[in-house]
Amino acid sequence: MTRALARPDRAPEAARLLWRTADHIWRALGDTSTDENFYSKRTILSGVLASTYARWFADESEDHEATWAFLDDRISNVMQFEKLKARFKPLGAAAQAAVGAAARFRYRGR
Repeated sequence: MTRALARPDRAPEAARLLWRTADHIWRALGDTSTDENFYSKRTILSGVLASTYARWFADESEDHEATWAFLDDRISNVMQFEKLKARFKPLGAAAQAAVGAAARFRYRGR
């Protein structure tokens, strides 16, 4: 089955199944997000899953040690990205406050 999904003509089905797998994983973990987090969580997890599957299918190491190491690295990458996002979050809140203040100033007489 997995080889069949690797064919180019089956890419839409493979993408749908990958997305659905990521969605099932997040729902099983109790995720109830409905905003942009819903999509970003599933997109990031889909990328991790797809790249790990590709590594796993080619892995000939004992007990798939290379795949486990690859997965650990991908999880580390995601965590680095989340740390970077957290550093910029205060800037985003400040920018939103500035835009709100500018909008109130601009439209105060209306």
